[in-house]
Amino acid sequence: MKTFLTIMVLFNMQRTIRAVLFIVASLILSNLTIIQPCIVQATIPTPTHPAIYIQLNDLGYIVSYERWLTVYIGPSQTFTPYTDSEEHQIDLYYNVRWKNHQDNTWKSLDQTLEQYFGGKTYYLPHDSGTNNRPADRVTLSFGINGYDTSASYAGVVVPNVEELDFQAEAIIGYYTEDCVLIGNSSGWSNIVVYNMNQQSNTIIPDTVCSSSTLGNSPAQNDYGLKLMAGLFLLAIGVTVAVVLFIFKKTIRP
Repeated sequence: MKTFLTIMVLFNMQRTIRAVLFIVASLILSNLTIIQPCIVQATIPTPTHPAIYIQLNDLGYIVSYERWLTVYIGPSQTFTPYTDSEEHQIDLYYNVRWKNHQDNTWKSLDQTLEQYFGGKTYYLPHDSGTNNRPADRVTLSFGINGYDTSASYAGVVVPNVEELDFQAEAIIGYYTEDCVLIGNSSGWSNIVVYNMNQQSNTIIPDTVCSSSTLGNSPAQNDYGLKLMAGLFLLAIGVTVAVVLFIFKKTIRP
C-alpha cells in the first residue's frame, strides 16, 4: 500500500511540476514580448540639443500684410539615416515650440501638425542638404497673427507681440505603422527670445530640458525584467507549496 501511495505521490508531483513549468514558460515568453521594444530602443542614440535662429521677413513696403518669421532649426549634429537590426528606418527629426514671452503657455509644432493632419503625431525630418542648404537643418515659415498667413507652414501662426520665446528639440528614432515616433529626444534647447522690433535673437542660458525617451523607456525595460523575475520566483513558490500539499494529503493516514 505504501509503495502504491508513493507512486501516486510521484505521479501527481510530476503532473503538477509539468503544469507549473508550462505556466512559468508562458509568463516568461509573454514578458519577453513586452520587453523587446525597450531593448531595441536602447540601441538608438540620443541627439544633442539643436540650435534655433529666428529671422523676421517684412515685405510690407511691397505687399500689404506680407510679414512672417523664418525659423532655422539645427544642425545639431551630422546624421546619416540607417536601418537597424529590426528593419526600422532610424532618422533624425526636429520639433519646435513657441510662446508669448510674457506668459507660460507653450504651443508646439508636433501638436499643430497632429491637428493639421488629423489626429496623428508628426515631427519634422531633418534636411539631407538639398537646395544648397546645410545638411541636417530645417527651415520653416511661421505666419504672424494679423498678417497674411497663407504661406505659413501647416498653418502655424505665432502671436503678434514684441517678444516671442522659442525652443527646439531633436529626436532620433523611427515611426511605427500607427505613426508613433519611438526613439530618444535631446530635450528642449535653451530658450531663444526673439524681439520683433529689434529683430534680435537672445539666448537664455541654463534653460535646456534633459533628454527623454519617446515610446517605451529603459525604465519600463527594467520594470519588465523585475516583473519577470518576480513571476518566476512566485511560480517556483507555488510549485513547492502545491507539491507539499499533495504529498501531505496523500500520505495522511
